[in-house]
Amino acid sequence: GGNTLSNSVSEIWVDEGANLGHFKNQSEEDSAYHLACTNVMVNDNAIYNNFTLQIGGKIARNEVNCEIAGSKAEAHVNGAYFGNGDQHMDNTSFIDHAVPNSNSFETFKGVLDDSASAVFQGKILVRKDAQQTDGQQMNRALLLSRKAEVNAKPELEIYADDVKCSHGATVGELDTSQLFYLMARGIDEKTARNLLVQAFLYEVLDKIPADDIKQAFHDVIEAKLEGLSS
Repeated sequence: GGNTLSNSVSEIWVDEGANLGHFKNQSEEDSAYHLACTNVMVNDNAIYNNFTLQIGGKIARNEVNCEIAGSKAEAHVNGAYFGNGDQHMDNTSFIDHAVPNSNSFETFKGVLDDSASAVFQGKILVRKDAQQTDGQQMNRALLLSRKAEVNAKPELEIYADDVKCSHGATVGELDTSQLFYLMARGIDEKTARNLLVQAFLYEVLDKIPADDIKQAFHDVIEAKLEGLSS
């Protein structure tokens, strides 16, 4: 229950032909400070699959720097965050396509309530010789309060000409027509809101290939929702 600081650095090397799943549940106390940096090298025909769930902490920053240094390699950098009160959550990523014929896929979805705030900074670099690169990036945020705030900075820096890359960011609020639909069928407002939030976040959790981890993350989100005031 006291103030704590977690400050970690991880160095990951995914060797040729290897497949690594790296899944993180960051759900410390609301008074905690969490700073984490992960540096990754992905080699030929290798797959790196990263997912971070951010739930706890007063200030939480998750940074992933991934160099795709091998042909036919893939990097999946995904995440979900859910903040309330005065929590601040930061997700920063840098994916470097250094060689031809590699793929990266990045999706972050977040929900913010009360006076919570968040930052998403995502950059994809495609170097001059990295032809036939496929780099996809998306950030979506749902604000449940007029005081909640999110700042997004998706970025592409491309020096090759034979690529397929996209990026985007959207911010919105709960769809009142969907909320009305559920309430018109006898569901109370709090439960209806929770169902819509769960559906929003569970979509990105489907990118986790391990069913047991996916279910564990579902349970963490459900517990967070149950703890919110109506």
